[in-house]
Amino acid sequence: MAVSAVSYYRGGTPETVAPLSKRMKAVLLKRGVLDYQVSRVQTGLNVGAWLVVVRYADWAAFAKAQEGFADDPEHRAVVTEISQIVQLISRELVVELDL
Repeated sequence: MAVSAVSYYRGGTPETVAPLSKRMKAVLLKRGVLDYQVSRVQTGLNVGAWLVVVRYADWAAFAKAQEGFADDPEHRAVVTEISQIVQLISRELVVELDL
């Protein structure tokens, strides 16, 4: 079953967030991430926030990626840049059902 990290961030503009998101996507895909999506929330309590979904094949892939991130200077650099522009509101891990 796939595992996804679902995060909400506040701050930044599409012009500042998009280039950093592209860099982050390249870093994540090198570590076995299945998919990386960044969306702008248009309705509800988090209007204007960024919704970021990072999808892994399963818990083993998630764990392997997390270990790799810890030793990856490129990942650390992009995370540092992103944290200067946006603020994490929340993060949840979800597991897909095999239907």
